[in-house]
Amino acid sequence: MEKVAENDAPANQHKMTSKSLVFELAKLAGITINGNEPWDIQVHNEKFYDRVIQEASLGLGESYMDKWWDCPRLDIFFEKILRVNLEEKVNIPLQFKVHQMLAKIFNFQ
Repeated sequence: MEKVAENDAPANQHKMTSKSLVFELAKLAGITINGNEPWDIQVHNEKFYDRVIQEASLGLGESYMDKWWDCPRLDIFFEKILRVNLEEKVNIPLQFKVHQMLAKIFNFQ
């Protein structure tokens, strides 16, 4: 599979957002954000996207506990995520890497 990078964004989009990056990563795993399949997640808080990009799996788990998203079949959702090994396929744009680093230093919450 190919890596998701900033230059993979649609032509009309100058800057990739956390939301668009999460949508692309989910797509690699066969998951549709707010889709109709039982393994598709339903996002209830728009802050979810930034949190997942900033905190990775910890942000995914904590945002679930905060009820920012849900999924009828968590087992299938996580199987899909783990099966594609997203961490090896992700090429996070520099703007997100810098923000992640600053968040760790300054503990943005």
